[in-house]
Amino acid sequence: MHNSLPINVALALKDYQTEAIKQGLANNGCVYIADEMGLGKTLEALCIAYLYKTDWPMLVICPASVVYQWREQILRWFYPCIQKEDIITKWTESMNLSKQNIVICSYDSVCPYSFSTIICDECHYLKNYKTKRFKIIYSKFTYVRRIILLSGTPISKSNLDDIFTQYKLFDKVSTNTLSHDNSGKPANMIQRFKKDEICLKAKFRQFLTVNLDKGTRQTLKQQFSLLPFPKWETMCAVEKCETIVREYKTWLETYPETKIILFYKHRNVKDVYVKSFPNSVVIDGQVSSLERKNLLDYFSESSDQRYLLLQHRVGSVGLDLVQFHTVVFLELDWNPTTLLQAEDRIYRLGQTQDSKIFYFICPSKSHIDSRNYIPRLESKIKFIIDRNYLNKEHEIF
Repeated sequence: MHNSLPINVALALKDYQTEAIKQGLANNGCVYIADEMGLGKTLEALCIAYLYKTDWPMLVICPASVVYQWREQILRWFYPCIQKEDIITKWTESMNLSKQNIVICSYDSVCPYSFSTIICDECHYLKNYKTKRFKIIYSKFTYVRRIILLSGTPISKSNLDDIFTQYKLFDKVSTNTLSHDNSGKPANMIQRFKKDEICLKAKFRQFLTVNLDKGTRQTLKQQFSLLPFPKWETMCAVEKCETIVREYKTWLETYPETKIILFYKHRNVKDVYVKSFPNSVVIDGQVSSLERKNLLDYFSESSDQRYLLLQHRVGSVGLDLVQFHTVVFLELDWNPTTLLQAEDRIYRLGQTQDSKIFYFICPSKSHIDSRNYIPRLESKIKFIIDRNYLNKEHEIF
């Protein structure tokens, strides 16, 4: 197997990645890789697909936000075996594909051609077989022979129906993919965890208290019953961020890291923060995939830009920020998994320093953090948030 891969790839593979590739080959290139985020699923998938290169051209379907990250990873590992011109990110209906071509497209703009080898990244985008998105994707699998599904979303009883939907894609090539091993897991599913496979530096998570003044607390309490909930949620977010800027500005400016990743949810929060910290690079849902890559490169290379502001849903998937070591959450999220995915942008394979994760928490009962977000964090992912825990540093892994 290693002899068939480029030498730089063969030398870089970890043992668990080699095992994943072998399992992919044992299942004839039809595999569901559910490794925890940060273990290198992308490289595993590319290696499996590369070993079936005779069944190309290949299609990679992924979120629009990571189209160019996929292109970058392919060239990083497989150039010059794969040339820049072999990779197509803007397809046309009149293009002629060769055995060397790789087409990368988003779930919302799927290339209309038929392919024998298909990778679906973040395949949890396909949650419901009744949706138009699923039906369009499913139609692409008419002549498929190799299917590689990737998802770092934790598997639990609550999303088994989603996984069953994703497994319908394998129906096109095999009737045996839903057989189970001794643990009850589908036989062609690969799932490993960082704590078992790699030795990373520590991850520290710290919660910082945001104390609103009495007037603000009273206003939020009054407006809760008067405003539509989304507007009240936005009001909470803005009041919290203004307090953070006022109370923690010096801390943010003097924290001993040259680069800090900040996650936010609401546009209004971004506006408040950028006004106070103009030396920031912002990536939100309005930024194209190509521009996103350029902004990340600019942030990495520029000595003038200290802060990278990432919107939760945009920055929590597909980005490899392993060169940075500090993440700050200005806001929480309804979905706790989104926060864990965002943490793993830095806490992943290749990280050489301790990862510092900071959460700004508003303990006031009149604020959405205490009323809605914190209970979900505590119940869904077992965050321990109480008065004794706030403002103290705790090693997680």
